Order: sequence, then C-alpha cells, then structure tokens
Amino acid sequence: PARTSPTEAVSTEETEFLRAEVKRLTNALTISEQGITQERAAATSRSAEAEATHARAAALNGKVTEATSEQIRLTKLLESERRAVAALQQDLSAAENRYAEASSKMKSEVANQRQVES
Repeated sequence: PARTSPTEAVSTEETEFLRAEVKRLTNALTISEQGITQERAAATSRSAEAEATHARAAALNGKVTEATSEQIRLTKLLESERRAVAALQQDLSAAENRYAEASSKMKSEVANQRQVES
C-alpha cells in the first residue's frame, strides 16, 4: 500500500515484507562475500603458483646459462686438443720420415760396406 506522507505509520504487512527483503539481501550479500573470499583465495593461490613457476624458470634459465658457458668452454678446449693432436701427428709423421731416411741410409751403408769387404 502506498503511503501519502513519510510520517504515516508502516503497516505490519509492509514491515514483514521489508524485513524479508532485508534478510534476502543480507543473505545474497553474505553469499556474494563468500564468493569473493573464495575468488581471492584462488587468485592468491594462482599468484603463488605463478611466482613459484617463475622462480623455477629463473633457476632453470640460470642453469641453462651455466651449461651454455660450460659447453662453450669445453668446445674451445676440444678445439685446442684437436690442434695439439694435429701438431703431434705432424711431429710423428716427420719422425717416421726421418726414421725411414735413416734406415734407408743405414741399409745403403751396410750394403756398401759389404761390397767393399768382398
């Protein structure tokens, strides 16, 4: 029922309706607040998970950087070792050539000596 002035008495029916409406809105507000609280908790959890993932990614990135540096160092060391092996192979080849020359010379001298003796 419509009231004609603000000071007019509120009927019992209208009071009960307003009480029920306040209760309904209070319940809706409580449910909404619970939903917001749950969403905040879920967002906080997701944020913590994201931070942990970020920290793991940063740690892995650091390990990748270390591994890459180590790979570069080992590659340089391998190249140095390959050069050393190549130099040793050249030295060995030169020594084998000198040995072959000396052996041939010695055989020739022995043959000449035998010829002189006979």
